[in-house]
Amino acid sequence: MCREKEAYEDGVIQYTKALQKDINNSEIYKKRAGAYFALKKFDKAILDFTSAIDKNPEYLSDMYFMRGLTKSVLEKEDTKGACEDFQKAKQLGYDFSDLNGLNEYCGVNNLE
Repeated sequence: MCREKEAYEDGVIQYTKALQKDINNSEIYKKRAGAYFALKKFDKAILDFTSAIDKNPEYLSDMYFMRGLTKSVLEKEDTKGACEDFQKAKQLGYDFSDLNGLNEYCGVNNLE
């Protein structure tokens, strides 16, 4: 097993332990979601991004963007859900100016 994968798996374990002590910490959910994303455990990442969103963090637009991105890479892609999250991220101030193709992906003209 490569070291990077081991590090992400260890991260998941550590973040899970941290959540046992503070279940309302959106930062821990965000970090564990990122580790799950890196491990390609996208369903678990979506659950954690959702938990982070539910805690209403300062970086809410980032969480909607990341949850949308995760939905877009699922084996059974959730285009509708991804685009809804991208729209919400945009409403909350996420800057899509450096990204190309989202308008086409979502069939809109207001993301880029």
